[in-house]
Amino acid sequence: QNLEYINRGSIVINASRGNAIDVGGLCEALDNGWLRAVGLDVFPKEPLDRNSPLLGYPNVVLSPHIGATTEEAFAKSSMEAALKKQIALHEYRRSSTQ
Repeated sequence: QNLEYINRGSIVINASRGNAIDVGGLCEALDNGWLRAVGLDVFPKEPLDRNSPLLGYPNVVLSPHIGATTEEAFAKSSMEAALKKQIALHEYRRSSTQ
């Protein structure tokens, strides 16, 4: 809705919040040549829908939101996933023996 305030031919990058920019407005601005390109790693609904019109543009770069993914964060999330799997397996075994 406020894309008309951006200079014609600009490149828009959003790595903050998925709802910060309206997808319909982005597509319209791309279609009429107002925007040169778009880069997104956040979307209004994640994961991005397979039918999203954004997937049809050659000048749109899309990536998963991994801004906070550090080696430490990856290790921590991996340990949490392994622990949850272990707990679920234990619960399954316990319930199947009763």
